[in-house]
Amino acid sequence: MAEKIIDNVEQVIIGKHQRVQLALICRGHILINDVPGVRKTMLAKSIARSLGCTFKRIQFTPDMLSSDVTGISVFDQKTREFQFRPGPLRAQIVLTDEINRATPKTQSALLEAMEERQVSKVLEALAVIRAQGQVPLAEVIVAQGAVWDEKPWPSSSPLPLRKVGSPPCGNFVGEE
Repeated sequence: MAEKIIDNVEQVIIGKHQRVQLALICRGHILINDVPGVRKTMLAKSIARSLGCTFKRIQFTPDMLSSDVTGISVFDQKTREFQFRPGPLRAQIVLTDEINRATPKTQSALLEAMEERQVSKVLEALAVIRAQGQVPLAEVIVAQGAVWDEKPWPSSSPLPLRKVGSPPCGNFVGEE
């Protein structure tokens, strides 16, 4: 089964065989410390699609609130009832992009969802280019799962490519 998933992802993005294996065998979540533009979102989306899982991406910003991630109850004046509007954490696989730009309170909401297994797998991507507005990542978030750490801008190997003419997220496992 794992080989089928890896082969399916390799139809869309080349050169991420070990990362897909790590994502499949990792019990916890994965912290990706990598440079921009190396197809982290495409990889996460392809893995989710291959597994038949729901996928969401969260782009963290310094002004983001914890309710932007988890969801919020909104009062409907017509029905005079609260309606819950789920946030992106209600997906099975979530890519959290530039998580170190989020405030500690927002990071805490993500950590709580991860700890309570409200989400199957979180792939966390850090903002590696130093900029104003970055918050140190809580050590407990780092301790939640495996870490893959790439060297900035590899010069000897090309960036992973998307195969020309391939669908953007591959096919579900088992589809012909």
